[in-house]
Amino acid sequence: MNKTTINTGFGILVLDRGNVIAGDYEFTDEGQIITVKNGSVVRRWGTTRGLGQIAENGPTDDTKLDPLNRDAFVAKSALVYIVDADRSKWL
Repeated sequence: MNKTTINTGFGILVLDRGNVIAGDYEFTDEGQIITVKNGSVVRRWGTTRGLGQIAENGPTDDTKLDPLNRDAFVAKSALVYIVDADRSKWL
């Protein structure tokens, strides 16, 4: 019997073509779609130390976020990497 691993968390998803989304994500090892809830497009990082800075401390005054206001569905093949983030500092 195959066991499906469900991956969930809050993080910054770096996608191909320069797209960056922060939010609650969920995907399985078998599925091809990542679901992002409560997400925002990170239009400008506004950091001096990269994505790790806003993952740890939350958005800065210079960070520009565009709320999605609905669920987003991302092809897993578009995912470059995920940076785990402190959800309490984002919402």
